Amino acid sequence: MSARKTGQEPLTRERITHAALRIVDTQGLGALSMRRLGADLGVDASSIYYHVPNKSALYDLVMDAVMSEMDLLRAESETSVRARLVAIALAYRDALLAHPNALPLLSSRPLLTPESLRPAEYALGVFLEVGFDYQRALSAVNALGYFVLGATVTYASHLLDTEYHDDFDESRYAGLSPEEFPHTAAIIAAGIEGLDFPDEFSLGAEALIDGLLGTVNALQSQNTKK
Repeated sequence: MSARKTGQEPLTRERITHAALRIVDTQGLGALSMRRLGADLGVDASSIYYHVPNKSALYDLVMDAVMSEMDLLRAESETSVRARLVAIALAYRDALLAHPNALPLLSSRPLLTPESLRPAEYALGVFLEVGFDYQRALSAVNALGYFVLGATVTYASHLLDTEYHDDFDESRYAGLSPEEFPHTAAIIAAGIEGLDFPDEFSLGAEALIDGLLGTVNALQSQNTKK
């Protein structure tokens, strides 16, 4: 049995990656398998193993595809460190939101490949530039990454069609005791709503970045006084 039909486009890692991400985007991470990939590509599933040895390597390809969509050109064009870090956070958020079905993978699997590590390498360099040592720079990059992932996963959960928020009913807030929840009750009574996601995201990212940059400024000030 031929691995591919005569005249068919040769099987490559690039084709496999595009097909894998397409399956995840349209059908969810759980639908991704070698058999499903083979059907999508028009080849026998066994031929995929010549390019991708196992499911773990397939997950890496999906992560590479998502992370490679991070647009760091804006960050590189910024002159201040703060603006570069904000641009990195926004680029990460946008890449994740473009593929919400891949978020379970991105939020649970470490960055292991050169392609997926490039944005983190760039961010490390930005923190090191302003005086962070390697340990603090790594922790700062991790903290920023955790914030972006957490905020994006929460927002994306409301975009995806899931059963977990089908029963949401704002009228249930009316039963809250004003004595027990005075601040929440006051907000509801006044009809106050939070900012939309982009603005709330920027607020959180900028506050975190300011805090991180403030730690190195404080350390430098302490060292100067010694």
